[in-house]
Amino acid sequence: MKTDKAVVGRSGEALISAAAFAAVYIAATWVSDTDTPIGLKAAAAVAALAAFLFFLAAEVRLIRGLDELQRLVQLEALAIAFPMSLALVLFLGLIQRFAELPMHDLSYRHIWPLMILFYVIGVTFAVRRYQ
Repeated sequence: MKTDKAVVGRSGEALISAAAFAAVYIAATWVSDTDTPIGLKAAAAVAALAAFLFFLAAEVRLIRGLDELQRLVQLEALAIAFPMSLALVLFLGLIQRFAELPMHDLSYRHIWPLMILFYVIGVTFAVRRYQ
């Protein structure tokens, strides 16, 4: 059985890896917007992907240590967030077929924060449901 101390440690690990990913992503975005060689831009993109994969691994370890109810909340949150994210991508893809959308405002790099928002909405609904 997992102890609460182990879950707290994994929560800290997940938060640190999320902060590290955010920092690397911001740096990679900055590098991609500057006049740097393409190789450095590609390396920054790979670094951001690697940081995200470390964050993902920390999240999986955290969820594996949760109790059954908290796992159910996480599953329901993802069951809400994933279709909302698909609907967003579908909508933007269809709109882009007939309208000139500014890519600097609606590119794929701007969609992932909305996916996080959808996940937070899903967690909110799930927590309310199981209270």
